[in-house]
Amino acid sequence: MAQPGHSRWLMSLLMCVALLAASGCATVRTMPPAGLHADHQLVVFTDGFHSGVVLDKAALPTALDPHTGDEPASWPQQTLHFGEEKWTAGYDNSMLHALGLVFFPGEGVVQSDHTRNGLVDVPGLELGKLRMWIFPVNQAGIDALVSDLQNNWMTGVVMPREPGTPSTLYPAAHSWSVYHNCHDFTLDMLRSAGLDLRGRWLYLAGGLTTDLDQATKEMARAGITVIGR
Repeated sequence: MAQPGHSRWLMSLLMCVALLAASGCATVRTMPPAGLHADHQLVVFTDGFHSGVVLDKAALPTALDPHTGDEPASWPQQTLHFGEEKWTAGYDNSMLHALGLVFFPGEGVVQSDHTRNGLVDVPGLELGKLRMWIFPVNQAGIDALVSDLQNNWMTGVVMPREPGTPSTLYPAAHSWSVYHNCHDFTLDMLRSAGLDLRGRWLYLAGGLTTDLDQATKEMARAGITVIGR
């Protein structure tokens, strides 16, 4: 699951070459209400290429990744991210396939990973390059995130998880393309939870990092400590 490290340079290069005209910075469009109560934490991560979100399983319905009784199912967190089906599942990580994705969208999948701590269990991530942002969030924000995930991203179809592995793939309602990639999914999850960032024409990991750093500064200046609804 997830893109192999040796092929990351190719996907990054092709995305950058295809879309050099990506437009300027994004900031918080609408601040969450002041004085919200923190019920959970939403963690946003990027490793300089890929991105996603992490939540405690206690905040999520088990239907988002059914427990099977094996060890990964007992781990306390769940990581959610978006990718192209053949690439993410490892069916085709060839240069030809990567080049084709620059011009033609591929089938999208939502990947769900049982996670212990620090994202060490998420396949394909470059742990040495990880950046994480922690956003306390209220229950209404979590409920809106789950509704968005189930109604706008997941199709209800499940690609079976092999016993002992952490990852389950869900065919998505959206195609994956360089114009609508994992970072758009990550920002959509964050927006649905209550932190509304203005968008970019193209999101790459660098733009996501810039926007999240800027958002945390703007929240601090506004005295906002909890996102939500």
